[in-house]
Amino acid sequence: MNVNVRIADKNEKKEIVNILMQVSKLHSDNRPDIFKEKKICEIMKEIEEIFDDPEKTIIVAESDNKICGVEICKTRLIKDHINLQDACVFSIDEICVDENYRKKGIGAALIEEAKILSKKNKCKRLELNCWEFNESAMEFYINKGFKIQKRFLEMDI
Repeated sequence: MNVNVRIADKNEKKEIVNILMQVSKLHSDNRPDIFKEKKICEIMKEIEEIFDDPEKTIIVAESDNKICGVEICKTRLIKDHINLQDACVFSIDEICVDENYRKKGIGAALIEEAKILSKKNKCKRLELNCWEFNESAMEFYINKGFKIQKRFLEMDI
């Protein structure tokens, strides 16, 4: 499969939102105690705000002239923190591959582009977070070289 990965264009918002709806539904279906079901207009508003944020980047993967993957990233500067070493960190806030294109190298291509942008921005590391219920994503990220940095635990009370 031929995949082109690039920075998204504002006129692709509708296609981006349609893919992000899939990950939003995955979250609300698996953890309705945490995640709200989102409407397309709510995700569209978020995407418009991301396009206006100079610290964030939307990357898309396309195949056969169709957007089939989306990655939302940002550069985070840690400076003069009481506990943490100064660092520039490239963070993947969201990554989603259209369910019809999964297991075809789209996610790997998006991660490779994030690595390239991370190096270009002189970042020390690439980070992302993943919900424990999303076992297939967790396995995918570990297979791509990510290591578990920490765990965020919860307790219902």
